[in-house]
Amino acid sequence: MGVSAHSHLNHHRICGFSVSRVTSPTPWSCLHEPSFFFPAPSHILNVACRFYYANFINAIHIKMTKNLIVLLIIFIANSAGAQTGFGFVKGTIVSKQGDTLICLVERALDYSDKVFYKMQENDEVSKMKVKDIKSLKTPVAEYENIPIDKKEKLMLLKSKGKINLYSFTSAGESKRTTIAGYGMSQSTFDFNYVIKKKDRIQLLTKENFKQAFLEFTKDCAALVTEINSSSYNLNDINTILTDYENCGK
Repeated sequence: MGVSAHSHLNHHRICGFSVSRVTSPTPWSCLHEPSFFFPAPSHILNVACRFYYANFINAIHIKMTKNLIVLLIIFIANSAGAQTGFGFVKGTIVSKQGDTLICLVERALDYSDKVFYKMQENDEVSKMKVKDIKSLKTPVAEYENIPIDKKEKLMLLKSKGKINLYSFTSAGESKRTTIAGYGMSQSTFDFNYVIKKKDRIQLLTKENFKQAFLEFTKDCAALVTEINSSSYNLNDINTILTDYENCGK
């Protein structure tokens, strides 16, 4: 049944739905058509209904897509923000007392003040304070207890040589934002680098980078000259370390 020229009058039926006053049908009036299921039944012949039906389904798809995107963003944000909770992996913990513990160690982006572990897959989870640990090793990473700013941290060993390079993460700026109508808190993480030569330890910053390497490599005159004459920055750490390893060879 098509929409008549008098569809503006009271109590006309549009798409099988009785309305008191209407200028055009809505998706909801179309949904009241008997036996209206997805996909659209063939008996819906009214052009206006088919138009609103198509727009209604399109709106649903857009809404579902937005929700899926938001859920994905939340999942990624939560994964990035979580320090632990990535399961367990085989590892070896060496304590400061010299004891070696072969166990399952919880994966983490960063170990703050404790390490969670268990002896077997189905065992209860135990914990050990970082200040009691000398080193931690897994099949894919090695950590060492490095004191910095009067606090001990398990830092990831990035490279080993005359000068060891370590890294660790720290909480950065946290801000609230709105994505697709959803309020979310976003936290960032800063990657920090530390160099160690024998008993000397230095946290690298943009401000002290050049001076720190001048001090650590002062026994290599050629490299000192290169550092003084070049615009090295934090992105050149590996280059400097490699040059220092090869100095005098």
